[in-house]
Amino acid sequence: MFCHKCGHKNVDEAVFCTSCGARIAVAGVAAAPSQPAPQPVTPPPLPSSPRPMVEPPPLPNPRATINPYEPPMSAPRGTYTAHAAYAGFWRRFAAMLVDFIVLFIGYFALGVVLAMNNSNDKNAHESLVTFLGFFAQWAYFAGMESSDKGGTLGKILLGIKVVDLSGNKITFGRASGRYFGKIISGLTLGIGYLMAAFTSTKQTLHDKMASCLVVTRDATPESVRQLDAPKAMGGGTLTVLILACTSVPVLGILAAVAIPAYHDYTAKAQASEAYTLLGALRSQFIDTAGSRSTVAASCSISLYPAAEKSGKYVRAVTMFVPGQGYGDGCAFEARFRDTGVHTKLAGRSVRMMYDATTSSWSCGTNIPTSVQSKLCTGSLE
Repeated sequence: MFCHKCGHKNVDEAVFCTSCGARIAVAGVAAAPSQPAPQPVTPPPLPSSPRPMVEPPPLPNPRATINPYEPPMSAPRGTYTAHAAYAGFWRRFAAMLVDFIVLFIGYFALGVVLAMNNSNDKNAHESLVTFLGFFAQWAYFAGMESSDKGGTLGKILLGIKVVDLSGNKITFGRASGRYFGKIISGLTLGIGYLMAAFTSTKQTLHDKMASCLVVTRDATPESVRQLDAPKAMGGGTLTVLILACTSVPVLGILAAVAIPAYHDYTAKAQASEAYTLLGALRSQFIDTAGSRSTVAASCSISLYPAAEKSGKYVRAVTMFVPGQGYGDGCAFEARFRDTGVHTKLAGRSVRMMYDATTSSWSCGTNIPTSVQSKLCTGSLE
């Protein structure tokens, strides 16, 4: 079979010409048009200068949406956080020590100046120092804390100041209220001051009463407002807080007074047994003698009914007859037990003595004055 294009002779079964590659037409079938061979693709020439690098768009910040259950991100340098703005307990304590030294020097100087007046009335001199010192101390704290510095010399030295809950400078009236509120903080046996060590805002009781904060010196009103400072306390809440802080020391003071009084009451109740026994023997002695004149003349052992007596707390009642240290008189002595009795009475004695010369009775004891009876206050050697 011949190629219709180049005339080359091919085998009968050939479909393409082995010489030119054209498709060989079969009898009765039209030859397909020849297709040109594919040409190689030439890449475009490189530019003479490199293209500039294009930065990819920034990735989304996963912390853009605040998660309340996620720990807070650390604040960048230069911003204010709660730990950086609130003045801590020890910092405030150091400032208080500095103020104490300053006031001590002021009191000393005031005393020296007043002493130069050569006043002979010591009480008047001390009263004047106390009076002037009170107003000087009030003016020192209230005046300096309401100034532009916002603090006393101790606070200025330690780099802290007093502001209101919005971070602004406080007025003289608010500073005065804060100063006098320290009296209540002191009445709580220091609990009002120790609150600065445990509250999140480092506020003492007088800070809460005056709606004040103690912050670092470089804190601005904007930074203080970012700290979520507490709102001003209502009258009811403030009253409850004051009562709660004062209840503990008040109960402690009452206990300190009541417990010793109860112990003295117990000792007096036990000591009354001795007075009862001695009083009964005295009455029996007088009845046996018949009259005081007879007692003065006939004070002898035969007039005493029984020998020794005892009780629950009294170990024995001893009888002293004429010639045993009381002249012509007589005496009864009740001695308390060493155990099973109040410690103020253990081993001590109560003695009732009769003076035959004056026909009178007297009582002496060596128990403490706080548990003595009003009828027996004499000393016993």
